[in-house]
Order: sequence, then structure tokens, then C-alpha cells
Amino acid sequence: MEAALPIRLDKDAKKRLQDVARTLGISVSTLIRILITSFVDEFERSGGNCVMPPRWQTYPLTDKTPKERGKNGSINTLGPDSAKRDSGI
Repeated sequence: MEAALPIRLDKDAKKRLQDVARTLGISVSTLIRILITSFVDEFERSGGNCVMPPRWQTYPLTDKTPKERGKNGSINTLGPDSAKRDSGI
């Protein structure tokens, strides 16, 4: 494993990141790795073109329909149940 990449987040951003990770049932480190990997993959797939900041709302975050979504209409495909099932995350 490579060395850590220290980043500074304000308190609000850190809390929001922790809340998302907790909702998905994964660690903050895992969430950050997933986000970085998906961004770099998309950047490479698009030939080095990107919009900053990413326009997350223009990409479906899941293939689930609203009826298939989780509690409170969440659109995550991960969650406490899937984290237990997919320990390789």
C-alpha cells in the first residue's frame, strides 16, 4: 500500500463525508478511494476531458428506479447490508 495522502477538510466537509460513509456502511478511506478511482477512470475514458467540479447530478449514481431505492429515497447501491455482504470493498 502506498503512503497516505494528507488532505485538509473543513469541519463541515469532514462531517458530511463521514455521514455519507456511515450511510453506505463503509469507511471514509474506502469512500475516498472509490471516488478517486471512479473520477480517474472517467477522466481517462473521456480522453482527458472533465468539468470541475464534477457535475454529479448529470450522471446516474445508480441504475435503481425510485421504487427500488433505499430509505428516504436514497440512491446508494451500497449500504449497511451490502457492506456486510461485500467485505472486499
